[in-house]
Amino acid sequence: MALIKLFVDIVLFRKGPQDVPASQLMLGLCMLAYLLIGEVMLLMEESLLRATLQVALDAVMLAGFVVVTLKFAGYGERVLQTLSALLGVDALISMIAFPVMISLSSGPERGGGYLLVMLMVWHLAVMAHIFRHALSRSWWVGYAVAMVYTLLSFQILQLLFGDSSSS
Repeated sequence: MALIKLFVDIVLFRKGPQDVPASQLMLGLCMLAYLLIGEVMLLMEESLLRATLQVALDAVMLAGFVVVTLKFAGYGERVLQTLSALLGVDALISMIAFPVMISLSSGPERGGGYLLVMLMVWHLAVMAHIFRHALSRSWWVGYAVAMVYTLLSFQILQLLFGDSSSS
């Protein structure tokens, strides 16, 4: 329960990545949650193989981006906490988004699309908050880093996997 509360506090901007224990076990737990929830979300529209490949590639890209960004900025010692925080909050926000995704896939919109956009904006703001703390910079720098990752990730996944309805 304490672990869930920690990630709730991060998504509510009360805590940051510095509050996440710097351990391989924590990173493993967060990665597992991220992969499982990501897989379930993608299975709503993708085959098992495509969903697995996409979520695995996304995890590798996020880890690589965090390592390169933090080492370049001189904060390589913050990788475990930052990556754990990003994976954990993504898993939490994805769990919140899951019922919205189900409702959107099963019938007419009824405002679910707006809620999904709001969750995406919130997720981006939380990523900015995490990068801000990890890089010891302003929120705007954190936001720029979060946007660069989000756009880069989207472009790579789109290039590699394209539109699932055509497969």
